[in-house]
Amino acid sequence: MRIPAAEKSSSAVFRVCPYAPSFSSLLPIRRIRNAIRCTQNAKTEKNCSSIAPLPKSCYNGNKAARRCMSMKQYGLIGEKLGHSLSVPIHEAIWEKISLAASYRLIEIPRGELAAVVPELLRTLDGFNITVPYKTDVMPLLDEITPFAREVGAVNTVLTGEKSRGYNTDDPGFEQMLRYFGMNPDGRPVFILGSGGAMHACRNAVERMGARETWVVSRNPKHADEISYDDFYARFPDMGGLIVNTTPAGMYPRVEGCPIDAAHLTSIVARADGVADIIFNPAETVLTAAAKRVGTPACTGLYMLIAQAVEAESIWQGCSMPPNLAETLMKELHLL
Repeated sequence: MRIPAAEKSSSAVFRVCPYAPSFSSLLPIRRIRNAIRCTQNAKTEKNCSSIAPLPKSCYNGNKAARRCMSMKQYGLIGEKLGHSLSVPIHEAIWEKISLAASYRLIEIPRGELAAVVPELLRTLDGFNITVPYKTDVMPLLDEITPFAREVGAVNTVLTGEKSRGYNTDDPGFEQMLRYFGMNPDGRPVFILGSGGAMHACRNAVERMGARETWVVSRNPKHADEISYDDFYARFPDMGGLIVNTTPAGMYPRVEGCPIDAAHLTSIVARADGVADIIFNPAETVLTAAAKRVGTPACTGLYMLIAQAVEAESIWQGCSMPPNLAETLMKELHLL
């Protein structure tokens, strides 16, 4: 299923990105550069947008038009979404549960979020949020679940009479750790990066029994934050689980790594495991270095799929099929 994207014509500026029709065609993922506009002389439902008003031709009463207006509409909002895999992941989930729906990637420039969210709440059945808006979106919603408030970030919104914000990154990350056999119980955990993704990962490992959690930051500001120099000094004696929540190593700068080259091998050799939440590329410099010395390592594809399954459970109001994340990983040839 390929649904062209649209760009809303109003004072609130955002665009909907086009995407490839299959998951496998996106690996390795390349940035999608151009958006498609929803023109007012559209002739079929393929030109309709859940964000922009429907073209006049979609009100002609035929079956295609009714499908266009009745299909459930979802999306992902963020600043830059050219690397996203969310569309094919959600389409794969819908195929499993026999649901007809549409999912769009909606890029919102910084400073425009507050102007755009009311339109999203009015026109979409639900949406996901990625950087840099997981915290900024919270005051724009009617309700935040206690769990999401505890984590300090929202990545899933259910619309309706009242909008409600959830966090599915946390359970998605926990499921990934459990699947790859990384158990933080009773062990120290060092989380690289102090951005929004850090909160969900820290919440998960602490719930799983981590003995202590340290946030490694370029500019430590809080009591539980340490510098990278302190990390290099402490880790060889302490060991533990390393979690990367920084963008270092993400496409297109795939040569990046949050740990400098002089310390990389010695650090990962002492780790219980290395979990990098980056999903593009499927192997990062950090995880490759860990595997070379026999340390268990994974990137964030499993977490991405698991959190999407959790989001669908919220949107559809029912449990998803058992082990769906694992099933999709295998079917998409990612395990």
